[in-house]
Amino acid sequence: MKKALFLFPNNYTLLDNFRSIFWSNGYEVVNIDHNSFFTPHEKKINSYLLKMPWKIRWQILEKINKKVNKKYIDIFDELNPDVVFVYNEQKLIKDTVAYFNKKSTTAFFLGDNPLFIQNRPDNLAAILEGQVIFSPDSYWLEQMKILGAKNVHFLIPGYAKNLNYNKNISDEDASKWGSDIVFVGRQYHDTWGYKRALFANQFVGQNFKIYGDLAWKKWFRYFPNLEKHFVLNETYLPFETVNTILNASKVYPIDANSGLINGLHIRIFEAIGSGILPLVEYRKDLDAVFDGVEIPIIHNYNNAKALAIDYITKDEKRTTLIHNLQNFIDQNYSDSEVGKHLFSKF
Repeated sequence: MKKALFLFPNNYTLLDNFRSIFWSNGYEVVNIDHNSFFTPHEKKINSYLLKMPWKIRWQILEKINKKVNKKYIDIFDELNPDVVFVYNEQKLIKDTVAYFNKKSTTAFFLGDNPLFIQNRPDNLAAILEGQVIFSPDSYWLEQMKILGAKNVHFLIPGYAKNLNYNKNISDEDASKWGSDIVFVGRQYHDTWGYKRALFANQFVGQNFKIYGDLAWKKWFRYFPNLEKHFVLNETYLPFETVNTILNASKVYPIDANSGLINGLHIRIFEAIGSGILPLVEYRKDLDAVFDGVEIPIIHNYNNAKALAIDYITKDEKRTTLIHNLQNFIDQNYSDSEVGKHLFSKF
């Protein structure tokens, strides 16, 4: 059996997504999350890197990279994989990727803008050393080509069917988790955070819940009415809980991550899989990815609330649209269809 070494965060749905795609194509998959290499004390120090002077930060980064890449090479030599598949760059350095390339195919999936990643100065060098680069953003692909990358391809992976699916909702779950409008996501401390709070603020006054982290509270001074809709998550919500929340709600406004230029947020596909209608902030790649099927699009934040109310109040229209979107994704972005595209590039 062919082997694939994944370098993915364990708490990302994309891990299950791609693991299923590789399994369906006959691969044994082993995932390594570099966070497991560090003690709780080391993780705490690492989390404060952006607040440190650059000279000190650089020294710590060098130490982190040395530790992570040594372990990567040890695991690689033991496993001897056919493919190394990496989310962003996972603290890889260029020399380690070159080492992988001698025996395996090294491929990257860009979940973030490769030109705007803080605290990882080696990331671009490592990615450009890869043999294949996939991205869900056509703009990022063009930028990578300008930098000299040759084997770059647009890729939408669909969603993890074991994490996002239709389920029957009990009266208890409906009472606990249900709402007309739901938003699940962390916040940012910079202008990205203001943009996200501004987006969420369009839905205040409705039956609306935000499930988020402490960073949301920073923005209530600008958007005080958001606070009454806010539910604090002390830790990551389990995948099963998120699926229940989505199934118990009607519409899910999905803002475009500020790092996305043309591309689409994976949460769009997760929402569709869980049977909730996404209301999607417009990005150019929507036109190509959802060609031939209707999907609600927010072209202007000022019109977002009216769009939400329209779909909330028209149950038959909303249900039909969700059904059509699910069929479209199952036909065009199934594990087998995505796998055909992905493995044809190796």
